Amino acid sequence: MRAFAATSRATRRQLEALLGKQISSDMLQGVWQHLGDADPWIRYAARNVLERHPVSTWQRRALTEERRLVALTALTSLARSEQPQLASQILARLNALDMRGATPRERLTLAYTYVRCLDLAGRLEPDLTKSIQDRLLALYPDT
Repeated sequence: MRAFAATSRATRRQLEALLGKQISSDMLQGVWQHLGDADPWIRYAARNVLERHPVSTWQRRALTEERRLVALTALTSLARSEQPQLASQILARLNALDMRGATPRERLTLAYTYVRCLDLAGRLEPDLTKSIQDRLLALYPDT
């Protein structure tokens, strides 16, 4: 257990060392992989690194990512970028994610990201509003 904790701490510290630095696309690829790490502290550090780089360098990838936990983390970062013009794209992608078998943490991340986007979006088209309502009613309550 100590070896695992030491490895996790070292990974998190390596990610934190990238904060505020320009990184290459190869390094961004490495950061991206950590967005799906089982350790929430590593995901958080990777998300912080991602958010400090121009959205234009990773926006498309966030909207097309297939791995659920990586996608949720990346979409959360995209929502946190506070760009209202992206809200409907993020919401559509959230609606498309397969959440069957999702962990409680993934469901919470999904809900948080919906809230961030809905705050950002303002008025939505009725079709999108209805699809979000249907999606959330199908997922919650999780009993």
